[in-house]
Amino acid sequence: MTIRLRAPKALLLSLLGTSLSVGAQEDCPVPEVPVYPDISEEEPVDFVADNAEVTKEGVSIFSGRVTVRQGFREIEASMLRYDAQTGKIKSDGRATYREPALEISAADADYNATTGEAEFLDAEFVLPARPARGAAGRVSVAADGEIILDDILYTTCMDEDPDWRLRAKDLELDLRESQGVARKVRLDFRDTPLLYAPYLSFPLDKKRKSGFLMPEFGTSDRSGTEIQVPFYWNIAPNRDATITGRWLSDRGMQLRNQLRYLTERSEGQLYLEYLPDDDRFDDDRRLSQWENLTRFGNGWRMSADVQEASDREYLEDLGSGVSSTSKTHLLRNIEVSYLGSHWDFVARARNYQTMDVDITNEDKPAERLPQFLLSGNLSDGPLGLTYEWNSELVNFNQEEGVDGARASVEPAISLPLEGPGYFLIPKLAWRVTGYDLDLDDDEGEDQPTLGVPIASLDAGLLFERETPSGKYVQTLQPRVLYAYIPRRTQDDMPIFDTAVPDFNYVQLFRRNRFVGGDRVGDTDQVSVGVTTRLLASDTGREFLRATLGQAFYLGDRRVVVPGSEEESDNESDVVAELGLDIFKHWNADLAYHWNVDDQDTRRAEFRLQYRPEQNKVANASYRYLPGILEQASLSVGWPLSKRWSVVGAIDYSIRDSTTLERMVGLQYESCCWAVRMASSREVSNRDGSKDTAFMLQLDLKGLAGLGIDARRRFERDILGYSVYE
Repeated sequence: MTIRLRAPKALLLSLLGTSLSVGAQEDCPVPEVPVYPDISEEEPVDFVADNAEVTKEGVSIFSGRVTVRQGFREIEASMLRYDAQTGKIKSDGRATYREPALEISAADADYNATTGEAEFLDAEFVLPARPARGAAGRVSVAADGEIILDDILYTTCMDEDPDWRLRAKDLELDLRESQGVARKVRLDFRDTPLLYAPYLSFPLDKKRKSGFLMPEFGTSDRSGTEIQVPFYWNIAPNRDATITGRWLSDRGMQLRNQLRYLTERSEGQLYLEYLPDDDRFDDDRRLSQWENLTRFGNGWRMSADVQEASDREYLEDLGSGVSSTSKTHLLRNIEVSYLGSHWDFVARARNYQTMDVDITNEDKPAERLPQFLLSGNLSDGPLGLTYEWNSELVNFNQEEGVDGARASVEPAISLPLEGPGYFLIPKLAWRVTGYDLDLDDDEGEDQPTLGVPIASLDAGLLFERETPSGKYVQTLQPRVLYAYIPRRTQDDMPIFDTAVPDFNYVQLFRRNRFVGGDRVGDTDQVSVGVTTRLLASDTGREFLRATLGQAFYLGDRRVVVPGSEEESDNESDVVAELGLDIFKHWNADLAYHWNVDDQDTRRAEFRLQYRPEQNKVANASYRYLPGILEQASLSVGWPLSKRWSVVGAIDYSIRDSTTLERMVGLQYESCCWAVRMASSREVSNRDGSKDTAFMLQLDLKGLAGLGIDARRRFERDILGYSVYE
């Protein structure tokens, strides 16, 4: 029989926070997050039972197979008592309560369909969306949304004998405030206690909450044993900080602090590391950084990236990874900019802190205090021409060498002729540069100037055809650039920020062969190149990209930077680039420069990747610059079985016959926990000294991780590799 009653909706029971994903092994399917339908305040209560009777006190007794439903909630029992006046439902014997995110089986259950209050004794619960399960001596749900659990056990291991358990004397969950508090907490792994806390608080949703995070442990040759204890401070909805105490057995106690902020106009962070009285360095040490972006509206913004270290050996001693320890400079830059429809403006102050002890004062980059840039573009202007304007005013300061100011303007006009399948752009510019230098009377001209025209003709075609199968489209894009810049003597001009860039396909089609404003290279050249692509007809996915190019010089290049020689060869290196993504799970990139005159390689770069899945990746790469470097790299992340996987990476200098960086690791992963261990050895000092470190991480899914985060190291060192969530 079915009986329908009317009662206000009850409160949603919820436990231990938001849904968590798990590993994607075959026996660990990723559950779907439940979607809760809306329930009106007049949601009826339905009773379905084999038998029913009503006592003279007005209490209904349901027996046999009894099911009570109210919206998406359901209670099953062999016997239930229902008091229509109070709305109370009580089980005689074991009962099961279900909703999309929670299932409770209890020896005794009381539920009030009117107020939403409930109590379950000797209860076991399952949270299928995590998945997780547990038990509690008592589960009490108050009308205000507070849930109290006594003598609780919690785990995300769904086996009968879980590998880890979280035990707590009592647990209070406040659904309205989305906060939980646990007391007398103990964490056991394989029946071994790992952690005890008299008090823990945590959020029940994705909201941030202040509190200690899990500690991390590790060891290295540079600093000894390492223990980190982070504290997260939720200052405000738009501000937070992570304060970490880091103990290094060979150096002392270090403080790390990251402050993040977000306002209506600004976003950024402040970062500080401070190590008082480093036992190895015998002095206080610090590293700081400020990053900021402020948008004022109407195209105006302010950005900052300011880094500073207490000493030049800081990154070598306390940095992490070759990318950090090999930094030669720390940037300090603050600028205000405007981006408009026709005009752009930048006001900047920039300098660098030199970290490489081998860089002399003469070779340190000059400070730009200040620098102003103004550029404009007006397309389809009078006479159908495009008008451009680039200008700069900058003051340079150096520790050694000449100081002074530089001003330059470069107006340009062009006549773009474009149509389906072609473009032709003749362009004429005039660059004027002047200096005001701080020189002694006998050191030369203190206000040298330069005026030089720049003429070019840039043209290209676009051919396109469909393959016979109709699945692919192949494009062919030939391009030719003629550039002419007459020679102007520039030997009396200083070098503040100018250098010769690496030669590549993009540089092939630049008019000035220098970067920076102190030199305008004389040239009379023709650059030719061709690019072909193979694209999917339906999605536009690029399967193949190949480029080939070379420049032909019609005259010598006599304008040089100090330390280089004039160039008289008639042609540049042949530049070839290839990108392949045409084979299933395979992709490759190749860059190759061939010197025609010497018949030898000037540059070679190669990368090959095989990636059938996100946790199955193998990479190989090679880089070669004659007389500078020759390096080979290998990295792999691959499962050995359903649970075990191996990772490894090595960067080897063939030129120096030494390993620059090496990492090898092993990980075991189940549905509810994972352990990752890794050993690394890398060059940590410019004199070739190497540092050995060991990392160990225990990841209890749905709870926390213990140890140095080896997962981040795996994903950093192995391109394209991702540990399953």
